Amino acid sequence: MTDKNTAPSPSQKNYENRSGDEKKNSSLTPVYFGVEGRPFPVLEMRHKRVAKNKDSVAAYEWRVYEDDKNPLTIHSELGDAEVMGLLFRNLPKPSMLEIFLDGLKMRLPSSKRRCEFVKGYPGAGKTFMAMLHSSLKTKKSPIVIDCGGRNLQDLLWETVLDFDGDSDFYSALEIRAAKGELHDVSIKILSEALGKAFHVDEETGRAVFDWDKIGTADTIEGAPDNHMEKIKHALMTVRQFEGLESKGGSALGLKMVPGAIFQAFHENVPLILDEYNKSKIGTDDCMQTVLQFLNGERDEVTVHSPLKNDSEGGMSYTLKRSDMGDLFFVTATGNAVVDGVSTRELSESANQRWDPVSIPKSTYEDWLHAWTQFTTGVPISTLYQTGFKDGENQWDKNPDDFRTFLYNRLTDGKSDIEIASMPEEYTDFINNWRPVLNDLQKAANFCHRWSHMLDPDNMDLEGVSEQGVLEEIEEPEYRQEVGMGYRKIIKWIEKVRLIFPGSKSLEQSQGYDVGRYNKPVERNQSLDEPVSLNYGTRMRQALIDDILKHTLKRGKKHTYKQLMSWAEQDGIHDVSMEEGKKQQGHLFGHGLDVSPFQGHDDKSRALIIQKQLANHLRDTLPKYKDQSDNELIPIAQVKALLVHLQGLDDVRADDPRSNDILFINPSNRTFVRRPFADGRTVDTTPVADENGIPKTGDNPPASQNLIDEKSFLNTLIMPVIGALNLRAVWNKAISTSGLVAVTEQDKHMAMAENSHDTDMAITTIMVSSDDNQEVPVHLIKNNRTGRVLVIGNQKNDSLRKNFMLSRMDYIDRNHPNAKRLIRAALNDLVGDGASEHKDNLRQAFLLRNHSTLGAEQEQGRSLEDLLASPDVECFNKHYLTKRGGRLLKPKVA
Repeated sequence: MTDKNTAPSPSQKNYENRSGDEKKNSSLTPVYFGVEGRPFPVLEMRHKRVAKNKDSVAAYEWRVYEDDKNPLTIHSELGDAEVMGLLFRNLPKPSMLEIFLDGLKMRLPSSKRRCEFVKGYPGAGKTFMAMLHSSLKTKKSPIVIDCGGRNLQDLLWETVLDFDGDSDFYSALEIRAAKGELHDVSIKILSEALGKAFHVDEETGRAVFDWDKIGTADTIEGAPDNHMEKIKHALMTVRQFEGLESKGGSALGLKMVPGAIFQAFHENVPLILDEYNKSKIGTDDCMQTVLQFLNGERDEVTVHSPLKNDSEGGMSYTLKRSDMGDLFFVTATGNAVVDGVSTRELSESANQRWDPVSIPKSTYEDWLHAWTQFTTGVPISTLYQTGFKDGENQWDKNPDDFRTFLYNRLTDGKSDIEIASMPEEYTDFINNWRPVLNDLQKAANFCHRWSHMLDPDNMDLEGVSEQGVLEEIEEPEYRQEVGMGYRKIIKWIEKVRLIFPGSKSLEQSQGYDVGRYNKPVERNQSLDEPVSLNYGTRMRQALIDDILKHTLKRGKKHTYKQLMSWAEQDGIHDVSMEEGKKQQGHLFGHGLDVSPFQGHDDKSRALIIQKQLANHLRDTLPKYKDQSDNELIPIAQVKALLVHLQGLDDVRADDPRSNDILFINPSNRTFVRRPFADGRTVDTTPVADENGIPKTGDNPPASQNLIDEKSFLNTLIMPVIGALNLRAVWNKAISTSGLVAVTEQDKHMAMAENSHDTDMAITTIMVSSDDNQEVPVHLIKNNRTGRVLVIGNQKNDSLRKNFMLSRMDYIDRNHPNAKRLIRAALNDLVGDGASEHKDNLRQAFLLRNHSTLGAEQEQGRSLEDLLASPDVECFNKHYLTKRGGRLLKPKVA
């Protein structure tokens, strides 16, 4: 319940004039930036002469402010770190930075102009920028007014209930409502008239008034000008019905009080007038003299109540520049006039006073800025521009410095609690800023083209190849309903942050299981994935889902084809999985899929390997359990190993080392000095003689000379080493054996040998089991996404979790539900519409494996069945042996 005498709403306060000295905020201190060593980037349109004797052309280019003599300045109640953190985290998009800097100038204490009007298309960031200006200067909340449908006279004077006219009635009404004693008729009248200002508990019948939520005639959408008169009439009806007539016969009344402009001026806070040009036509006439005061033309203005003038006993208030506080500033925002019939043009005199500025059309740089800002918490792409020096970007030479810079901007001025509550993926993305930036460049390019296509001013539809697109997007309401703005990115991010399963095709279904259906579902919570682990994969699907939603689902088949064509070019749509076509480069999302085992530079990769080796040593020899990672395996030793191994990335296919591997040294005596040993692969696939008859292959190595399966599997999750070992498990022994006719179009052979032009690969390698027996391990890799499925013989949840965190799947082929688990993993690995790929993988698998029950037992069996069945054995065997000595030797020139 509101006590009207002690807690009046802001619109009912009786303001007293204060001196200018009291309202000048002496606590504001200047924060300087845009100086040498602290440059500020800006995207400006500049004139350039392209060739001699030709006209100059205008184009956007990145520039910086960097001037110690005349730095950029924000006068603020906040400290330097807090201001810089807020600024760089929330930078407006690049094409708006000039407007933002102009706004900084107008907000300087010495500026006489205290108003701006920013126009642009919906979602362009107008209000966001106004709120940023406010938060950079003060922690006080700005007053925000939605001017849509309002009579702007209300900004100067508000009509409110006169509680003093009959205070006894309001007190009695509140008491009766709180006791639940109001008649149902009264409740109905009050609910219809007061809206959110009157709340009734349906169970108890008790009601509470919140008079602050009544608003005024124009703060409620669609309310008529006589809104307050109707509320007054409703209250008078209830008073009569409830028998609450005052003995004195006082009549309920209305009164006028100073509006939002006076309130902001008096309280020395910013005022934001949203949707200013959606206000009621003609009502901005009352603002003309006030605008002259705000824009600096006048130093004083007296604002009269519209009911009576001073001579008739009316009210007025005077705004003086000498009384103006340093934080007072009025920002109006508005959409372009083309944005619906409710958006109107301002009069010429209003335009001259406001001097509105229009936000430029979105650029590719704007989209990239928004993608990086919303995805990582800081606009990486724009801050990257601050690294240029003498034509070279120092961030590229010192990526770790940029990583530190970004993290500092992300956390500047935040409390420990605020830092802890940040989205968990922010740090992952900043640590991997280079691949993340590369990935988001694809998304930005795609969204820029999509928005360009829907731009009503872009009638030529540059880059559109699909005929019929123009006709489809010109249909009534379509552009407005599906318009591309930055809010789309926020929507996609929110969808992706919530890890939720996607649907699968019927052919991928595991089918109905009555027994399982009747049991409670149990799951291993320890296998829950971090948000960033498959972030890019989910984002790719979110973009495709939105394309379908706004095109084919609305009958726009030409627009669908055009957008999917662009999605294919930017790696968002993986056409290779549907049509068997080879696509170049990684899919979009590859950089956003962040594994804690991949590392982002040599130092982080070395630390990951060091941790795994130290854990292995502590598990093997308990006497080391209390020693630190660095005491067990010096980090310098691991770094030196990585430098050597990374020099082997470019070894030729005919280099003997290209198919050799590393494994964890099984010798406890030499492990600390030499944690890895190098092994040699031995392929016993027979070779055909001149008559095509297979000769006896190489003798298989003894089982004690095979690499231990667990040791091999543990290397796969390690950065650099895992990639080298994965490369080594495929070779060309089958195609060079002469036993199989090979054509250039042989997809099965390409997959079996992981040829350079295949998207999917499968193979089997032979290793040693825990009981020193020869056992197979099957590996399937998606070269487009980098995902790997490993099917082995280890029953180890810790190993399975590490594989999951490495963006790989590990399945024990002896698990009771192995076939179901393998099928689910295959579906994730290959994706929808992948029956042809799975069939090719099956044929490739049979180039090295067969059923011991006979060839007829292989017919009609699914790939997952073959991968898990004990009757399937490898016959063209590729062994991983301990007899090596080539990878760890210096590379031969």
